[in-house]
Amino acid sequence: MNREMLDKSLRLIGFFNNSDAVALNDIIAPDIQLAKDYVEPFRRELVDNIMTKPTLQGKKDLIVFYIKELNRVLMYCHDYTILRNRKLNPINYADDHSATSERLGRGQVISFQLYGLLFDQIQIYCKLYKIPFLELCKSIPAFIDSIEIYRDWDDEDFFPVPEIENSYQLPALPAIKPTGTLILTNELLKHDFYNLKMVKDLTRTSVDTLVGFLRSNDLPYQIAMFDYLGFIKHVEKEFGHSKTGLYKNMADILSTTARSVKGNINVLNSYSKENKQRYTAHLFKEIVKDDYQKVK
Repeated sequence: MNREMLDKSLRLIGFFNNSDAVALNDIIAPDIQLAKDYVEPFRRELVDNIMTKPTLQGKKDLIVFYIKELNRVLMYCHDYTILRNRKLNPINYADDHSATSERLGRGQVISFQLYGLLFDQIQIYCKLYKIPFLELCKSIPAFIDSIEIYRDWDDEDFFPVPEIENSYQLPALPAIKPTGTLILTNELLKHDFYNLKMVKDLTRTSVDTLVGFLRSNDLPYQIAMFDYLGFIKHVEKEFGHSKTGLYKNMADILSTTARSVKGNINVLNSYSKENKQRYTAHLFKEIVKDDYQKVK
């Protein structure tokens, strides 16, 4: 099993417990990019490891291992609300404004944030692979209350910014923006993409390749592929309830504008009077069919 990114993340998360001054310097570095440098590589490593387990029990055992490893580095924290809300460990910094106190406090906030973001990824792939995440958490004593079990997948909950309730306010944290891959994965899960018949018929490797095609191509290709897979009709029926709702939902999924979505959907109809110079999804009809056959 590859655990390079897990170990790198554990080192940062557990800096306080291990008195690791170098890890503290790394986690409070002004140019740290948690999503790009840690969360996304961790996600890829997690998926690769899950795919090496051919049975559901093997996948369950792997997730339990991840849960225990991540929990192990935060054993010094006894207040689970800190982890749930990504808040500062309730050490009294109010009477100590020293540089050391500030650095430790900032490091703890970011370490809790990274901890939460990694668990978000574990929850996503448990849902995707139908691994009973909540059941596994309950099997680990004194753990289940230390994380938040997401019941929906909106961006505000999925990428929370930590709040600090202490009287001693730390400097603002660096902005953490989810990568395009994380956003797309989140939106596809929210809109039941992986339950489409043409997607469910594929192997796990093929699904990852298909989503890779979607990530690496522009909007016209994405709309053509979604149309071919039946995803557009699915979103309209289950989430849109109107053309306006459909365009807005698809725009959220693909991080674009509703007008661009509308134009590219319209040109898929040969009788449409939409501007086919500006919106070009129709040019990709055969290309997406070929790409789908490649991954089957």
